[in-house]
Amino acid sequence: MKTIASRLAAAIVSAVAVTFCATSALAANYEMTFAGTVGQCCTLDAGGYFGQAGANVAGDSYVATYVYDPSALSTVHNANQNEGGLVFGPATQPILSASITINSHTYNVDFSGTVWDGDVEADTSHASALLCTNFDGVNCGVYLYNQISLTSGPANLTTTGTWSGTAVVGDFQTADDTLFLNPTSVTITQLTAATPLPAAMPLFAGGLAVVGWLARNRKRKATPVAA
Repeated sequence: MKTIASRLAAAIVSAVAVTFCATSALAANYEMTFAGTVGQCCTLDAGGYFGQAGANVAGDSYVATYVYDPSALSTVHNANQNEGGLVFGPATQPILSASITINSHTYNVDFSGTVWDGDVEADTSHASALLCTNFDGVNCGVYLYNQISLTSGPANLTTTGTWSGTAVVGDFQTADDTLFLNPTSVTITQLTAATPLPAAMPLFAGGLAVVGWLARNRKRKATPVAA
């Protein structure tokens, strides 16, 4: 007959196994990066985000990066599109961070306010990412949008690689700046998933302790008593 302690040990070992399986099944985050040049219209960096305030950045190269969770349970959620935000009612949306770099200066999008719309899309014909955050009820405090037309693009949001194409639309807006962007390539990269070990370690240590105690207890019982 199993003792209470042995049953407890078995339960802990089973729980550890379940924890490891569950955490290892978590989807990795991905990064969608657009590269191109600033357009010939609306090109003054009034806010000085990318160098001297008021500088003309027309024709300068830029890189816009969006980190996203393709498994986020947003309003629109499938292999090729994940979109959500306040515009749909629920606040869940897939974009975790976003930035744009021009002339070695990086502007990181502020997520402290309301995200009105967060959207990532990828299929064989196009790729796009849109973020409207710090919404005040009328306007986006920050708006970063890139869309590129592709002739042979990624199969879905988790297909990694780099593709060149034709700019459809690109826009970066803040209270100070409005820059038109011309994306000409897009890269999708899988980011390293968090290891499940730290989350399960306390439970695992507890299981080892119980197993060790059982072994010592059985050894003690098996030792003959001197007459």
